[in-house]
Amino acid sequence: MVNIRMEVGEGTRTPDDPAAPRGKETIMSEAITRPVQDPLFEVDLLEQYRAKVRATPWHGIPLGCPTREFHTPEELDAGMQRWIDENGQFGCIPRSHMWHRESPGFLSSEPMVETDDHQLVMYTAHPDGESMLWQAICPACRWHHISRRENAPVEAWHDHAMPGWRDLPVVPAAVKNAKRGPWVADAYPAAWQVEGAPILTRRGEHGRRHVPVHSPLGGYDIAAEEIGR
Repeated sequence: MVNIRMEVGEGTRTPDDPAAPRGKETIMSEAITRPVQDPLFEVDLLEQYRAKVRATPWHGIPLGCPTREFHTPEELDAGMQRWIDENGQFGCIPRSHMWHRESPGFLSSEPMVETDDHQLVMYTAHPDGESMLWQAICPACRWHHISRRENAPVEAWHDHAMPGWRDLPVVPAAVKNAKRGPWVADAYPAAWQVEGAPILTRRGEHGRRHVPVHSPLGGYDIAAEEIGR
């Protein structure tokens, strides 16, 4: 945790005192650990902040690389935030080469899938000079799977958390969008009519990415061709 006082002139403004004098100001931040945005025109102040962050001990995951060992989502997120605090947010995903959380919605930190016993939390990383990595994590089980193929961790997590999913009926390519819900309700076993369950869909030659939150049940829409169906 870092405390910093940045003096620019007269007056004082804090996040809790929006009515304080404007113009020349002293900007005070208490326990700054996560700046919302780099102050683009306050380069010297920004460097002072980063220097203070770098001077504090860090006991978390290695920075500047995608660790292959298991770490919880909280540990991975804290590592990325520490890198940002030391180096800035601009271009942090490719420049840091660290694990970055993938989310089902914009600016969401929710898991991709959640059941009674398991969660699927997805991360990506861009190692220096290497191809992209994908990682699936089940935090409660301390389970993870890393691959250079995007679909592989999704499939591995479903094997881990939902055994039997590979044998589900395949939704025909002609059944699209709103028609899928009724089709799945008629064709899928009752045990698979649960929140977070996947569906298998026929895709054809193109478009074989497994897509989160596209199952009528809230889980993944999985390309049947990718698993040999």
